[in-house]
Amino acid sequence: MANQLQNESNQKRRHNRGAADDTLSLLRSDFKYFLQAIWAQLDLPSPTRAQYAIADYLQHGPKRLQVQAFRGVGKSWITGAFVLWSLFNDLEKKVMIA
Repeated sequence: MANQLQNESNQKRRHNRGAADDTLSLLRSDFKYFLQAIWAQLDLPSPTRAQYAIADYLQHGPKRLQVQAFRGVGKSWITGAFVLWSLFNDLEKKVMIA
């Protein structure tokens, strides 16, 4: 009986670890998922379509880019989250924000 409970516990841990690995790989693969998770941690509403468009442009746009949007869209917050995501993926990455 004790062995059976131990085996079930180990299986649950492996399953949870697998789910955590899937979540981490999803967060690493697409900045928009990372942005959504950061917004949730900051207790903000889900990102808007404009914010997702900025996120997509930051991830897939040219190496040197300029983000222009109306005041209050969250350009600085999104860019800060992008830097965090970039470092999450590569701790050796150098980022310059001007």
